[in-house]
Amino acid sequence: MRSLLIAATLVALAVGDARSQQKPDSLPALTPLWISEKHPAADMDSPAAWRAPSGQVWVIATAKKGNVLYVIDGVSGKSLRTVGSRGVRPGQFARPNGVAVWGDIALVVERDNQRVQLFQLPSFRSIGMIGDASLVKPYGLTVLERDAATAELYVTDNQDLSPYPEEHAAALAKRIRKFRMTRTPTGVKSEFIKQFGDTIGGGALKKVESIAADASANRLVIADELAQDLNVFTTEGVFVSEFGQKRYHGDPEGIALYGCGATAGYWISTDQSARRNRFHVYDRATFAYRGTFAIAGITMTDGIALLQGTVGPMQGALYALNHDDNVAAVSIAAVLAALKLPDPCPATPAPATAKSAGAKPAAKAPTKKP
Repeated sequence: MRSLLIAATLVALAVGDARSQQKPDSLPALTPLWISEKHPAADMDSPAAWRAPSGQVWVIATAKKGNVLYVIDGVSGKSLRTVGSRGVRPGQFARPNGVAVWGDIALVVERDNQRVQLFQLPSFRSIGMIGDASLVKPYGLTVLERDAATAELYVTDNQDLSPYPEEHAAALAKRIRKFRMTRTPTGVKSEFIKQFGDTIGGGALKKVESIAADASANRLVIADELAQDLNVFTTEGVFVSEFGQKRYHGDPEGIALYGCGATAGYWISTDQSARRNRFHVYDRATFAYRGTFAIAGITMTDGIALLQGTVGPMQGALYALNHDDNVAAVSIAAVLAALKLPDPCPATPAPATAKSAGAKPAAKAPTKKP
């Protein structure tokens, strides 16, 4: 009897493992609702999504070689405007990489200007810099709002490691920079709080770019491209765990949280590849693997952005970079349906909108692989 129970258990484990290890040709491939205009020489990297008080949705995407921001209508995919130029002055960029939105403020990491630049939305007026006295090689960022007036900013700093291993600790201990931001009548005041990163063990972040925050749990999820996994830290910089090991065939890139309440929801992470580009889904609270999907015709995805609620025809919008050229959009509801996962977030109606570009259909936005 004991041997029969052991055999049954092994079979069950094998079946469960087979279900979690989806074959590449069995992955659901979602058709994008739109793909934005191509910018083939711009080297686009990361998007952020912003819902204006009017209800209009913008996708703000960085272009590392173009040294600009592209603003795209989040409902139709229509190009709206281009912001910035190359340079060091306010409103200019040197290799903009990560981008995030805090209320009506956009924050853009500039790797080569070694700073985070802040812009007032919707005008894109430059209103200040953060970290320009301390950042070395910044890449990604995430904002954790504490209340309407204050937030914490976390920036990944991928300073090159010395060729001498005994000197690595000096850089590894500064992989994440934490700042406090406070709104003022004229802009934002910032204060450097701390820097962290383990120098040995699982919490040692070797190659960092993407980072995301879960305010309810006071957690950070950070991708390590060299270790090819995701790492969980507290917002105070204490390493908790790692997950996604052996899941990634390419680089773990963009990270986004789809969540409701204190614990319900999912993490979505990019597995960047030219041939096997895909997106992995994990449980928000436990980090257990829940499934993998692809977006038809979309490859080499760097950053992703997620906007909850109703966005045009989408119930939850996921925006994904495509091959450094443009942005694609899919519905979170379609993702969860394809993976047969429950949606923990009830559908919410879109805010009442004034007449805007977001209410207009795209002018034959391409849907084929660029």
